[in-house]
Amino acid sequence: MNFPGEDGSRNELDPWRIILACLFKIDSLEIPGVVDATGLAVDWGLNEREDHSHKLRRTAYRPRINRAYEALREKDQLRVAFIICEELARREMADQLDAGLQRIGWRIDGFRLVPANETVRELFFPQGSQHDAYVHVRDIIRHARRSLRIVDPYLDGTVFTILRDVRRQLKVELLCAKPPADFVQETGRFRQQHPRMRVETRRSRDFHDRFIVIDGTACWLIGCSIKDVGNKAFMVSAIEDSRNAESLLKTLRNAWADATPLA
Repeated sequence: MNFPGEDGSRNELDPWRIILACLFKIDSLEIPGVVDATGLAVDWGLNEREDHSHKLRRTAYRPRINRAYEALREKDQLRVAFIICEELARREMADQLDAGLQRIGWRIDGFRLVPANETVRELFFPQGSQHDAYVHVRDIIRHARRSLRIVDPYLDGTVFTILRDVRRQLKVELLCAKPPADFVQETGRFRQQHPRMRVETRRSRDFHDRFIVIDGTACWLIGCSIKDVGNKAFMVSAIEDSRNAESLLKTLRNAWADATPLA
């Protein structure tokens, strides 16, 4: 099967236009919440006429979202596309997304946007991306001075391999949703071997994405589970917009406070 752009046109294989089309099929009142989850800075203010109907709200929002998206670097554009795609897939739009994305070499896999052919993989995740992403995650964690919070529904013992590189006293909070059966035991063994780190693990099902928070102030979105670091090409993106970063940090603090202690 031949896909558009197999001659190397990144624009033709960019999933944004298909994701955006699906975004504008949801209730217009929900659009800002979906987009805000990405950290994309969009002016949502509407005048009386623009706020009169779903159609008029969508008409007002579309160029604003596109302008904010086009102002981003390519890697940040892809991060935004990935997050919106996952948000929409979780709103029972996975089949609609998949039908459009399959035509340009992408697909939906477990709510996530993934390449469906080698052309897309090479254009958007060049050779060496797996190692580069692993090094980026490791370096982020090494920069923690006081505290480190890792939010990942599917955390497993892989996280302790990365944490071994940390050589200072540190408060470490691990928030997961579906840990393996031996995760509590692994946590205990890691504590014994690395007493300078105060490690606590909790369980919560209130989140889907993966984040690293450094010293309670800086936050990164991780494109795949920590357990897959080094095995998959994925994005690592800082949440740079201050308003969205603070909102996200507050949400993560609340999720931690409400979570169930494991160890």
